[in-house]
Amino acid sequence: MTLPEVSPWALANLPAKIRQAATPDVRMNPPDWADSFRHLDPMNCALPGPWRTDFAPFIRGIMEAYGDDGCEDVVMMGSTQWGKTELMINCLLWTVDQQPMPTLFVLPTEADVVSFGNRRLKVAVEYSPKIRAHRTAWKADWKVDELAFSNMVLYLGWSNSASKLSSRSIGRLFLDEVDKYPAFTGKEADPISLATERLRWWRNSRRVIASTPTTTDGYIWVEWNKSDRRWYWVPCPHCSRFQRLYFSRETVVVPSGARDPKEIRAKKLATYVCEHCKVPIADEPEVKSAMLLRGIWVPEGGRITPSGNYKGPALDSVSRGFHVNALYSPMLSFSDVAAQFFEAKDDLRAYMNFVNSWLGWPWIEKSEENNVEALLARVTEYERNIVPEWVVCLTAGVDVQKDFLYWEVWGWGVGERAALIDFGRCERFEELEHQLFDLRPVRLAAIDSGYRTDEVYRFVERNSDRARAVKGNQSLATPLRTTKLQRDYQGRAGGLMLWHVDTTYFKDKLVRCRHADIGAPGSVSIFRDPPEEWLKQQTSEHKVLVRNRANRTMRETWTKRPGAGGNHWWDCSVYAYAAGDMLGVYLIRGTEPEPRARPVTDSMEAEIRDAKRHIRKVRKNWIRKRGQRPEE
Repeated sequence: MTLPEVSPWALANLPAKIRQAATPDVRMNPPDWADSFRHLDPMNCALPGPWRTDFAPFIRGIMEAYGDDGCEDVVMMGSTQWGKTELMINCLLWTVDQQPMPTLFVLPTEADVVSFGNRRLKVAVEYSPKIRAHRTAWKADWKVDELAFSNMVLYLGWSNSASKLSSRSIGRLFLDEVDKYPAFTGKEADPISLATERLRWWRNSRRVIASTPTTTDGYIWVEWNKSDRRWYWVPCPHCSRFQRLYFSRETVVVPSGARDPKEIRAKKLATYVCEHCKVPIADEPEVKSAMLLRGIWVPEGGRITPSGNYKGPALDSVSRGFHVNALYSPMLSFSDVAAQFFEAKDDLRAYMNFVNSWLGWPWIEKSEENNVEALLARVTEYERNIVPEWVVCLTAGVDVQKDFLYWEVWGWGVGERAALIDFGRCERFEELEHQLFDLRPVRLAAIDSGYRTDEVYRFVERNSDRARAVKGNQSLATPLRTTKLQRDYQGRAGGLMLWHVDTTYFKDKLVRCRHADIGAPGSVSIFRDPPEEWLKQQTSEHKVLVRNRANRTMRETWTKRPGAGGNHWWDCSVYAYAAGDMLGVYLIRGTEPEPRARPVTDSMEAEIRDAKRHIRKVRKNWIRKRGQRPEE
């Protein structure tokens, strides 16, 4: 006898044995399961009712990756409000019904756990009869941070609680908004590593990591770079060629003169320009929906050919990363994104939010971008260790390390025009003295006193007129400040001085000068064929905006790039520029370089003798007149 078909709504009211008999044991993939059994509640969702994956088609590929047994990590980096949380709830509920195993869902704080558990997750269970059927009758199984179903347990934890992250063995791990996690969990490792260790005993384990990015130091950016980095490619409605949607002044275009965000948003003035045929794509919901329905997830290094076929790396990576920005959101138009850009572009903090929360990209301070391309554009034809004709004086910067002394020599001309003369490293201060003062006429050297401080002070005392001890600071009231280190027998300060250098000021100045045209005031010139190691060290740092979560403020700071090597010659350049300010190279005046000395000929020697004779005669007459008494 075959049981009649029972609707999901009526299934929840049947006895347990009948529920099991009426439920076919057929495995479904997560998007198909969500389309069949997930219902959105009106309290948390703008579009309540049955779940429809095709409303945001790019979500299908992410959920399919979660259901693939060959996938171990699903990494989602993107903007806010594109369906990320509902997608994760879908995967959670699918796990309860299709692949039950202990699961841990981690949020940033305990307050987030209470809010998510009570107002999102429990409500989603109640509005999905298929999952409600797995609930037990015991109230003790329905806690805020622990939901026990008939076939598995779902734990909720927060990032700064080591006990919640490390006390259980789990087969599924969900990590939400990881960029809000702390660096450490009490005295133990970072939250992600600590929670990941709990997956070790489960063969078919899976990890889902999701967040809106903050900076390149954030967890999500690190995890994203470990994945295969997939982008959602969509076809152009005009030429049918595939491309990924990204925001720039060339892709999202508004009419000339249209800058009012309200007008752009109300009249839908923005269009998206196809990168292949250059034809604007109208800002219409039907056009965008048709594009999204035909989209394909493509890993980095892959492409979609004009015929619509995929070419590139294999699609079965164990770590699959997905990036989504606001241009894909079915709830936003191209004009909404363009209007938000014009609202935020003149406010640094608002623009940072636009980059993070709308473009789904980590923040990097572009105005102080430090890259190899800008350096290579400053390369000129003069050779290494050759002083150009326009150079008036030389300064040097020295970075002192435990084993080596790194040094650079820079030349200065009119208008703070600078040229790199030479650089190197040595082991002993005697060799440094020979390089800077014997082989080259360096006028002033700024020497870092962070390491081997006593040796630095002795070196500066020996060369008191040509060397100064410096110490770098992140931010000072002025670019340079001095402290007297020595005192006489009466306790009065004097003698050796320590110069405090505002490294942020001089790094900003150095990078700005690298973007000036060669030969212009304040520009930088570099000798021919600079070594690769020097270029790497010169671009080892970048300027980012760092948030202070304690007082909710932000500040700009120079930090080392992830994975960058040494930065010693970069520090040398900073100190050489500081030495230039100490010397007052900004006071050098003139328009043309001084002419070189001409060879002396016989006729010129005669002219010189006549001039000297005339000067002696004039001087003798002047002295005689001064010695005469005035007439009475």
